[in-house]
Amino acid sequence: MGGQDAVRGFEYQFLRTLEYAFAALDGEPAGATGVYVESPPAPAGGAVDAEAVDFAVYRDTQCLLAAQVKSTPLSAPAALAILLRLITGDAGRYVLLTNRAGLGELDGLAETLAGPPGDEDAFRAAVTHFARRSRGVREQLDGLDDDTWARLRRCGVGVDTRSTPDIRRALRETTRRLRRRVAATPGWDAAGLVLGHLLWDVLSTAAAPGQPLIALDTIRDALAVDNATLAAAVAGRGWTVTVNVPPRRTDVARPELVEAIAAVLPVPNPAPQVPVCVLHGLSGVGKTSLAAAWADDRGDDYRVVFWVDASSAGSMESSFLAVDAWLAANAAPAPAEAEVRDRVLTGLSRLREPWLLVFDNAADARAVKAWLPRTGTGHALVTTTDPSSWHGAYMTALAVPVMTGGQAHDLLGRRLGTGDPRIGALAERLGRWPLALELASAYLLDTHAGDLDAAGYEHLVLRALDDPDSVPPGYPRTLVGAVLLAVRRMEQRAGAHRAAKVARLTLRFAALLRPRQIPLHLLMACVFGDIEADLRGEQPAPAVYRHPDPPIGEILRELRRGSLIAVDEPVFGAGRTPTALDFSISMNEVVQDVIRWDVTREGGIETAVTQAGYFAQVWLRELLDADRDDLALLLAGHCCRLADTAIEHGIANLATALLWGNTAAALTRVEGFHLAATYLRAELAFLDTQQPADPALELDTCVQLAAVLARAADRPADAADPVCDLIERALTRYEDVTARDPVRSAGAAFTASVVVRGLAHDLPQHPRLQHMAARLGQLLRAAPRPVGAQARAVEVDRVNELLRDGADGAALLRIDELLATAGYGFYRATLMRLRAEAQVQLRDWTGASDSVRAVRESVESGAAHYVEVDGLVTNLAHAYFMQVPGPREATRLLSEVVSVADVYESLGNTFRPGDRDRVELCRAYLAAEGLDIDSAVRHLAAVDRRELSMVEAARPAGAPAVHWLMTRWAATLPPEWRGGGDD
Repeated sequence: MGGQDAVRGFEYQFLRTLEYAFAALDGEPAGATGVYVESPPAPAGGAVDAEAVDFAVYRDTQCLLAAQVKSTPLSAPAALAILLRLITGDAGRYVLLTNRAGLGELDGLAETLAGPPGDEDAFRAAVTHFARRSRGVREQLDGLDDDTWARLRRCGVGVDTRSTPDIRRALRETTRRLRRRVAATPGWDAAGLVLGHLLWDVLSTAAAPGQPLIALDTIRDALAVDNATLAAAVAGRGWTVTVNVPPRRTDVARPELVEAIAAVLPVPNPAPQVPVCVLHGLSGVGKTSLAAAWADDRGDDYRVVFWVDASSAGSMESSFLAVDAWLAANAAPAPAEAEVRDRVLTGLSRLREPWLLVFDNAADARAVKAWLPRTGTGHALVTTTDPSSWHGAYMTALAVPVMTGGQAHDLLGRRLGTGDPRIGALAERLGRWPLALELASAYLLDTHAGDLDAAGYEHLVLRALDDPDSVPPGYPRTLVGAVLLAVRRMEQRAGAHRAAKVARLTLRFAALLRPRQIPLHLLMACVFGDIEADLRGEQPAPAVYRHPDPPIGEILRELRRGSLIAVDEPVFGAGRTPTALDFSISMNEVVQDVIRWDVTREGGIETAVTQAGYFAQVWLRELLDADRDDLALLLAGHCCRLADTAIEHGIANLATALLWGNTAAALTRVEGFHLAATYLRAELAFLDTQQPADPALELDTCVQLAAVLARAADRPADAADPVCDLIERALTRYEDVTARDPVRSAGAAFTASVVVRGLAHDLPQHPRLQHMAARLGQLLRAAPRPVGAQARAVEVDRVNELLRDGADGAALLRIDELLATAGYGFYRATLMRLRAEAQVQLRDWTGASDSVRAVRESVESGAAHYVEVDGLVTNLAHAYFMQVPGPREATRLLSEVVSVADVYESLGNTFRPGDRDRVELCRAYLAAEGLDIDSAVRHLAAVDRRELSMVEAARPAGAPAVHWLMTRWAATLPPEWRGGGDD
């Protein structure tokens, strides 16, 4: 049995185990108390075959049913052999289950075993007849005593023709039915999540030592658990992994909508294309909760659920960066040089197990469509207020209406804890809007002890609107009024309660960030921080709020009073002990939109964005300086939201400039070049308006943007002039910055030099690049020695210089020293590439082969970038072609180098024009060496001679001459030589 078949076999076994456990809850067999997994029943004479029993249903110590599950086709003799092993232990019944069609007379054996009691001799003769083709089984039957024949009489064979998805669907419905029976107020069933939880317990129990028992009481408890406890229980499990934090789960079922989604998103997905279900409706109608309900209800179907904040381009990209990180760690290495969108879509297309990608709060249909997956085993689910722009193959739009009267009544009754018949009138006055119902119940509980004065509450809602006809586009008046009423209630309390005053300010800042995992202590820094004092270094922004008046717990209670926020999962706590910094809150997107609209209408948006943007980038800069890229990525999502809001509202000042720059720095570390360039251009546009100028910030920004453009360009020539323009502008500020902070200016000059020298190496005939490289070299010779991470970059660059000067032995010694030095792990792939180059020049073919394999491992793990792979091919191909014909070891090494390029492309990466043609030429040469004529000709035909000549003009590797010779050679081949072989 292959690996995939084995996995499917275990899945079928655990599904059937849970099916029988559910049947035991329904009283079949009567009196059952638990299920043993992978454990034999108690023996009754003779040895027990421990491998024969896959699960057994027990009443205390008595075995009521023993079963074996097979997922391979069975003949009648094979089935009898299994049953004879199964009945070595005593049980009330024995059953052999299989999901494969039987071979030969298996159905006849099943009918005989299932027949009514009758003539015992006739029964034994019939069973023996089915064993006639197996002497071993026949001899076993001949030797059975009466007791063993009696146990065989209690056997059955079940041939199950259902597919695995069919069994899952049946189990999900049984879960839903049992959950409603055993839970007092189950609310939303979350059947798939519960089923997945139970299946995980079956799996864990099967792997446990000793006697792995699942008590039926344990299953009942799991069925009765509330959704919040369930979500916490399944966190960190290997199934239904959630990447990015989902919204709060609903607890009121809307089954008709879930079934409508099920019709659009079938499991398994029958087509290679990814089906897309678009949930559209007005704000606050429950689209996001419905998406979360779908993920819960089908939780057992998905290996992983990805949540994407689709409210802006920046939030989508930052969400995709987290998805990219998960794919790199759990599925396949991320393609290093592609944009994050392409890396994620490629990674998703390779996942073999089902996945769900949720685009929540999609504001721009055209922008979101570019990020939708096209192929793969998963589903895409979109929530949006835009009903008109979602058309295309494999895309279905579903309208999400307000709740039904019964659902709205259920929600209010749960929140207010009453069955008062006036609930229905209040629900109707609020238009049955889920969010309005939530806010109304919180307000009534806080101010009226739950008194249901529907008309009075509606009057207060309308009074909360200064102008009842002025509401944000797309929002119903009652919903906006309900949000504002909760906010105004907090403002009223602010006069007498300091905690309420702080909470009111906190809400304004929270509305500017992403809706989930908002760090509470960051919000406190926004409320209490002083930007001017922080810039002067007089009052650094505190990382943790420690004021006793008001204490943070009191502030949090005020925030939660009106149901405007909820406590969320730890920000940085995954995989380690959470700290105070991890404490976070979440905020409904509609509440955020209304509060932002209210703040903008009051004229306070610029002040709020400035304050929040400044302190968010302070936190981000601290993480970047500490090389905590994993944590910086989490915070970058909030910074992207602020950066986009600043651009949208035209808010440009020193705080937003620092926000744009540091957010771009975080994005650059994870290859988010496009968005990084957008933010850096916004920063430069602001700096253009400043009088007096800020030379240090302008120097850093110009160099940072130049580096981003050089990395993002398809061809070096595309970036050359824009980079030169930026570096020339940066150099106009160099002397001013050097006079004040020579270490800062030296760091900028070094980064600029690396960028320019890289381009100049590719474009040796570009006069501006050559001139600028020389000028930067002069500046660096007079600059102070760099420190920290930049010092390590300088050491790696010096190895490059040794190789260029032909000092291969010295370069090799220095590389080995650096590899043994702490802090150079980030440069391992680069150093191993340079090591291979030095070893080739020294004719150390074995050592070079080891180094190339190390580079390949870095490519496979996603740690090597484009420059390592392309540099390896270019430089080692040059060394090879310059000595053709060379030793056989050299040819083997070239083959290993090309295999690195193969791996790189197999991960969804692409080579730049010219570089790709050099790789194809190497493939053609190796094919010709191996006398694979067809492959050699095919690879030659893929080479674009013009692109090859252009890249060779910049970095000669002897490729054009080799291409010309091989083309001439191919043209002289007789047709009968095609087809390869050793002839």
